[in-house]
Amino acid sequence: MLALKTIVDQVELTRSGHIQVRFGKLRIKDGKIIACQWHRTAFGPDQAWDSALVAVNAHLPQLGEVPVIEAQVPESELTPQTVRDQVGLLHTPERVAIFREQQALNQARFQGLAPPLPPFDLAIPLDEKTIVSEVKLCRNGCIRVHFDNLVMRGKREVSAERYRPYLELKPGDVVDTSMGKINAQLQFDGYPPLDTMAGLSALTPQGIAQIVAKLHTPECIARYKPGL
Repeated sequence: MLALKTIVDQVELTRSGHIQVRFGKLRIKDGKIIACQWHRTAFGPDQAWDSALVAVNAHLPQLGEVPVIEAQVPESELTPQTVRDQVGLLHTPERVAIFREQQALNQARFQGLAPPLPPFDLAIPLDEKTIVSEVKLCRNGCIRVHFDNLVMRGKREVSAERYRPYLELKPGDVVDTSMGKINAQLQFDGYPPLDTMAGLSALTPQGIAQIVAKLHTPECIARYKPGL
């Protein structure tokens, strides 16, 4: 028997504070996934996840699909509540205020109501920093952490380059041990260790532990199947 099911397939947390959600539109036959198509949405620190979800659920039936399942299902460890949990961690009042202030300043500069950014002061020496740039929550419970290597002049960013090795945290992995390994790899490759301040990214090494604690519950660890 063929059935339709729409699940939360992946949640991406970005350094700007934006959250991108990928939904899987599944075709299930006799309990097995035979096909999957994607549906996506994204929202910023000053936007509400539940409003975005309402819009997605209103659009899906127009495509012949069923609304997103609210409950945890065998096909995914991720649910709409997973996104709510991450919003609570990432979209703090302080982060929302910073985002809105920057958005207003950018708009004022675009309209010519605020002075443009001054040129870089070349007398300020270059500096390097490594930040957490993106965190991906996958439907099998794994969490992938990506990093950027920044070149800075003072507090201003000159360039950013993705550090190719990424960290995968499987359900049951110890966060401190894994973060220690990535810092050792960064040092071996000639890069500075992870920056622990929140100024350059909404994501921090300390925040990773909170993200992991929300997703890697004892039940999630017990259900973990690497091939999902």
